[in-house]
Amino acid sequence: MKDYLIAEYCPGPFYMGWHLYIRESKEKQKPNADGRWGWIRHSQIVNDSNPAQAVLDELGIKIYGDGSCDYDGIAEIARRFPIPRERIGGKPRGCIEVEVDKYGNAKLKPETEQEI
Repeated sequence: MKDYLIAEYCPGPFYMGWHLYIRESKEKQKPNADGRWGWIRHSQIVNDSNPAQAVLDELGIKIYGDGSCDYDGIAEIARRFPIPRERIGGKPRGCIEVEVDKYGNAKLKPETEQEI
């Protein structure tokens, strides 16, 4: 099964800003088969329980803020790995194919197998 690390901007009033997700599909606004969104919460990132930390480390991406700024780390995924012709709130969506282990932790899929 394919899984994706997705960086997506939310223009809504309650969750405005950049968010990270691990999803089974790279389609816009589509939850995983279990009904969950795969959202990686800010508290997971700052408390070193980020399930995508190995991917970010391998790519050299450091998350500095809470997603409210275009230059605090999360948006870098969208800039470096954009999904062609897909934007939300005027900002690009980013997607990286990953492998997720039985504990829910992601690792970067080998470059030769990337299909974005």
